[in-house]
Amino acid sequence: MKAAFAKLEAYRVRAGARASVDLCIRASAPPVASDFQRDMRQTDAVRPLPDILRLGEGVPLRDEIAEAQRRLDHLRTGLAKLPRPIGDAFRLHRIEGMSYRQIALALDIPARLVERHVAAAALFLTGWSETL
Repeated sequence: MKAAFAKLEAYRVRAGARASVDLCIRASAPPVASDFQRDMRQTDAVRPLPDILRLGEGVPLRDEIAEAQRRLDHLRTGLAKLPRPIGDAFRLHRIEGMSYRQIALALDIPARLVERHVAAAALFLTGWSETL
């Protein structure tokens, strides 16, 4: 469309003020449309694959699943090694999604201590996961 208006303006300059807008658009639009059709035919070779050919994309391989399961088991072992109040605070916050205040009420400890427990557990588990 932009090309059609550029051609329109060039035509109006050549023809002077006598050129009508409708006539100019009719004169310039068909070549633009044929340019578009030609461009579409040329880009057929680089179009994305049809969905049927991309079925396997994004699906993890068996060895990737096994590796993820191994890392998860290792992390569970590390979580089991945490002292009870620290592990409980971490599980309630990160797994159950509870706030520090909710955890403090549930465990009957100060919210500031819950924050420290969660931070200590995260720090320990980060180091633990690197030992795999």
